[in-house]
Amino acid sequence: MWYSPITGKQFPVPRHKTEVKIDTVKSIMRDAGIE
Repeated sequence: MWYSPITGKQFPVPRHKTEVKIDTVKSIMRDAGIE
């Protein structure tokens, strides 16, 4: 679990052996408060 001080939320960041799908990246960025 990762914590974003910007949003105050925790969110999972999966570890992948292959490329991550763009929707997964967008979801992570949204949860982190980046996008």
